[in-house]
Amino acid sequence: MTRVGVAPSTRFPGWTVAGVAALSLATVWGSAYVFPLLLVPLQRTFGLARGPVSWVFASGVALLLALSPWAGGMVARLGLRRTLACAAAATGAGFGLLAVAPNAGVAMAGYALGVGIGGALAYVPAVSAVAPWFLRRRGLATGLASIGTGAGTIAFPWLFTQVAAVHGWRIGVAAVAAVAVVALAIVAALIDDQPAARGWAPDGVPIAPQPRRGPAGGAGGARPTTWRTVLGWPDVRALWLASGLYGATMFLTFGHLVAAATDAGIGAAPAAGLLTLVGAGNIGGRALFGIVSDRGARVAWLAATMAVMGATPLLWPLAATFTGFAAIAVVFGVSYGGAVALFPAATADLLGARFDARVLGIVYSGCVPSALLAPVVAGLVFDRTGSYAPVAIATGGLGLAGAAVVARLAVRAPAAGVAGPR
Repeated sequence: MTRVGVAPSTRFPGWTVAGVAALSLATVWGSAYVFPLLLVPLQRTFGLARGPVSWVFASGVALLLALSPWAGGMVARLGLRRTLACAAAATGAGFGLLAVAPNAGVAMAGYALGVGIGGALAYVPAVSAVAPWFLRRRGLATGLASIGTGAGTIAFPWLFTQVAAVHGWRIGVAAVAAVAVVALAIVAALIDDQPAARGWAPDGVPIAPQPRRGPAGGAGGARPTTWRTVLGWPDVRALWLASGLYGATMFLTFGHLVAAATDAGIGAAPAAGLLTLVGAGNIGGRALFGIVSDRGARVAWLAATMAVMGATPLLWPLAATFTGFAAIAVVFGVSYGGAVALFPAATADLLGARFDARVLGIVYSGCVPSALLAPVVAGLVFDRTGSYAPVAIATGGLGLAGAAVVARLAVRAPAAGVAGPR
């Protein structure tokens, strides 16, 4: 029987884990969201229209999400730190290949390897490592971890812009690769998903250290091993559907907002600055809603942030100036930050003891169709009509539908911090 005792360290490591998880997310999504700045250079380099070039972004992000369940399984087979080390290697190799790509096919393969495989191995394993360390403060902790996405959305595009302005887009991509490898190596060295093995119960309660699970760990074989088992849970099916519906807004925005602003006559530098506004709003939203949601009703807060985020594409046809696009970027950033911060915490609340990296990966895989289709369809529609309006309106409807799915879950969701097996 577990007894309360003195932990081997007087400093609770949970907040360090949340911090390095933030670094992992900053690297994954910051490097992925360099693509909006690559869209025009890739068009010019390879002589392609906007729709075909959008496949580069769509293939990488869709692969990241499709491989998320596999990445969760890799944690069970290799252990968390080895999985993150593999992420560093794949990310560096992929972006290195993109930097020297002689044609669009090789560019797509490099982006798919760096963002798709490298990102999958770094994203869900890092996010899911935070939840075991917290219960009452889970919203704040996952919010802190997810702030990394906003910080990365600012830092990596800034890095690329500074280097590419002097040395060209290929050297800019190489710089992104180098920084990403170093960052993920730091994450691999410091992250941990087994608080009991370190002598801690959730929220910093010291206990007697427990035996560390090996790479094939799990709760006595009780973890689900098949998609059919996991998707048989009603809450997981609903979350899977909701993630796909609201994901269309996310991937349309990151794939084409900068291009839409440029098409409206806004200069290249101010248009690129929209990503900074998204990132700044993102950081604020994640911090704010992480704190607020710990007071209760995490699932309801998730539905609310998804609804605001989902509605932002409906404003695209009305934007004609930098001020209009900036307002869209800020509102999207704050609501997107809140939604992404709350999604893993709300999922853990709903699933209780059934929550783990593989389950979260399966939930996130619901975004695969929207990641694959939203940027490409938007590019193809623009090539044919010269406007993003039809896709923006349709995407807004999908985002609001995703929020409605989560709102139904909120009616019977457990209060924050008291989730258990269900």
